[in-house]
Order: sequence, then C-alpha cells, then structure tokens
Amino acid sequence: MFAVSVFEKISMLYETKFLISAGVTLAIEVPIVFVLAKYVFGRGEGIVNGKIRKLKRMGEVVSGKLGKMNSKVVLQAEIDWSKRMSLVTTSWNFKIIVAAFLASLLTLPYLWFVLPPFVDARYYLWIGEGLVGLTEAVLYTLLLGIRIDKTLLISLSANAASYFLGRFLLRIIL
Repeated sequence: MFAVSVFEKISMLYETKFLISAGVTLAIEVPIVFVLAKYVFGRGEGIVNGKIRKLKRMGEVVSGKLGKMNSKVVLQAEIDWSKRMSLVTTSWNFKIIVAAFLASLLTLPYLWFVLPPFVDARYYLWIGEGLVGLTEAVLYTLLLGIRIDKTLLISLSANAASYFLGRFLLRIIL
C-alpha cells in the first residue's frame, strides 16, 4: 500500500516499483532481523556463549593439570578453540542473514501481487503486514529455531521499520 502512495507521482511499471521496494525492504529488514535475532532474542549466540564458557572452564582445568607441560601446547589448544568458536558464530550469523533474505523475498511478492485483489484497500496495510509478519515469524522459527513469540517480535519490528523507513527513503530516492 505504501508503495502505491509513494510511487503515484512517478510513471514506471508496477514491477519496477516492486523491485525498488524489494531492494529497500531488504536493506532495512535484514540488518534489523540480524541485530534482533543475534543480540536481543536469539538463541544461537547464547548457545555459543554457553559453549565458550564451558570450553574456557575445561581449558582452565586442563591448563591447571597440565601446568608442567610446555606452554606452547596450551597456547595452540587455545588458538584451535578460538578458531572453532569463530566458525560457530560465523555460521549462526550466516544463518540469520539467509533467513532474513528468504523471509523477505518469499513474502514480499505475495504482499504486492497476490493479496491486493482479495483485500479491501482500507484494510490492506493491517491484513497484509499482519499476514507477512506472521509468515515471516514462522519462517524464522523454522529456520533459526527461535521461539515463535520472539520471532513475532522480530518480524513485526522489522516490518514496521521497513514500512515507515521505506516510505521515507522512497520519497527521498524518487
């Protein structure tokens, strides 16, 4: 709905307007989903931190028992441990980014092309964004393993930001 009001003054194909909006949507939603899923609501970073704490404790025990050993061995074990943890964190980061891209790219076409003929324009924003938010929350739950109540907040936050920032940015861009 916002795209129609923002793009009314510009003569271009509906599909072109959709592609511009898709780019703006991805630029807004992916970072928001990433920050919320990783630092606020996510389970992945908590798991990584838990593993790091457990490995640190194990390392301290091993270091204490093997204190007489060469310090190079302990240092090499710590380097190997940090490499493993960075891979776990990187894969979680990648998973969040892929999930955010997929959720947006799978739901946006329905919002633009499938839903409009079936929903009255007065309720389009609420019904459309509500359905998109719910669908994206389910996708985040399935892809990231985060509880549905948390993914609903992630999705609704990202979509609200995308809607309002998108309106603002598209007026500036176009």
